[in-house]
Amino acid sequence: MGERAAGAEDTSLPRAGGRGSLRRSSSTRGGYRSSYWHDQALAHGAAKADKLKIAETNLRAVVESGNPDALFGVGMLPTDGRYLSNPLNGIAVALAACNLGRDCSANNPENAFSNCKVSGACPANTDYAYLMQQSLGPDKDAQVYARAQQVQQSIESGDWDAVLANLKIDRHP
Repeated sequence: MGERAAGAEDTSLPRAGGRGSLRRSSSTRGGYRSSYWHDQALAHGAAKADKLKIAETNLRAVVESGNPDALFGVGMLPTDGRYLSNPLNGIAVALAACNLGRDCSANNPENAFSNCKVSGACPANTDYAYLMQQSLGPDKDAQVYARAQQVQQSIESGDWDAVLANLKIDRHP
């Protein structure tokens, strides 16, 4: 595995003599020329910007749907801290979705934490709000609860920009 058949051309590297060539020159000490890396950086940046634009458009559509299940999902995405500088905002959106009708109990097998009920590791009536309260501690939980109330009011009034402000991607993994 990993070996090429005799005569097979390796297309993973730029060809010698072309832009981004592996050919050594007085300005390089081997490897790719700087122009190759420059072109790659520009292409990667443009592709990432295009993907981000599509994601933001899709996110707006989900938020404007007002669907509690969809809102819970988009709230949960950024809670790991890789995309938002304040992942508590994502938790607030998820909690608002729970308040708007999403089944956020451990009885719902779609919830990642539903296994805690089955295993007996959490009380039978556990829900997402309870788990966040236990995980965050009183100060952060109070902040998230207040933010969730604001998000819920924004959803109910159709202020989609206010909801989206809590989901604005400001970090790139």
